[in-house]
Amino acid sequence: MCVSVGGAMQQLGTRAEWEQWLPFLATFRAYRRENIRPDLFASLTVTLLVVPQAIAYAMIAGLPPLYGLYASIVVTILAGLFCQSELVICGPTNAISLMVASTWMVTTDPSVCENPMLAVTL
Repeated sequence: MCVSVGGAMQQLGTRAEWEQWLPFLATFRAYRRENIRPDLFASLTVTLLVVPQAIAYAMIAGLPPLYGLYASIVVTILAGLFCQSELVICGPTNAISLMVASTWMVTTDPSVCENPMLAVTL
């Protein structure tokens, strides 16, 4: 695989170089089987908390509830694969939903209010 570093294309060859760009490879390599059960329980617990919260935040922002699901699911998967920190907050939060709502509600252009995809670009 080639990546651009400082404008020059470089070939990735070593395991460390791959893990620098794709940190989930190091996680999978070092993962222990005894962590599967607690990790599944933790993911179920987080899912039960985040999904209703994401739906509510989408509704606060004036968007369809489905956008809250998208925000919580897609962002969590991408952050889990590509973030190197164990302490990452991802997905919709109250501050983000209030900023989207305040921007969304002050517009007077009806075409903007009818197209929720424009809120995704915020």
